[in-house]
Amino acid sequence: MGLSEPFGGRIFKGTVQQSPGLLQGIRSTLTIGAEFAFRVGRDLRGDEHDFSGDSIVAVIDAVYPALELNRPDFTKPMEMGGLCLIADNGVNVGLVLGAPIADWQHVDLARQAVSFAVNDTVKSNGMATDIGFDPIAAVAWLANDRARRGEPLRGGQLVSSGDLILNVEANVNDRVVADFGKFGMVLLNLQDDG
Repeated sequence: MGLSEPFGGRIFKGTVQQSPGLLQGIRSTLTIGAEFAFRVGRDLRGDEHDFSGDSIVAVIDAVYPALELNRPDFTKPMEMGGLCLIADNGVNVGLVLGAPIADWQHVDLARQAVSFAVNDTVKSNGMATDIGFDPIAAVAWLANDRARRGEPLRGGQLVSSGDLILNVEANVNDRVVADFGKFGMVLLNLQDDG
């Protein structure tokens, strides 16, 4: 996408819901990612900007399997490039959380298998290591980046990891299910206004 590093967008409190999620008034195709959401356990300081995957674990107090909902304002967002996606708030329009993961500190989240289905047809499956992705390292990157920018992460904020596997597209009246195995399923129903 023409970027030299990852990027983040805001997740607004009013767009976070528990599974089973419901999104109404769908007018265009959504791109949905299966991710982990991490809740920050305390306010971080501006001088804390050297987190690693190991050290960020100490400031996370909960982890959830999640769906990140993305609706770009561009017809072909990937062709627009990374800067346009950043300007569009990372194209985020919501987050659906599953049940919190017990004892998550002792689980290799990057190796958790995920199966992703739309209307009972599996569209994507695998694990983050298949694409060389580490969700814990992604949270550490964001914590460091926000601190360097003078806006350190705050207690209670949610950080979504980024796609663990290939995302899926969904439209009005679709039912999306991400199966995180022993961590449970996260569901979303898309409906029109009627």
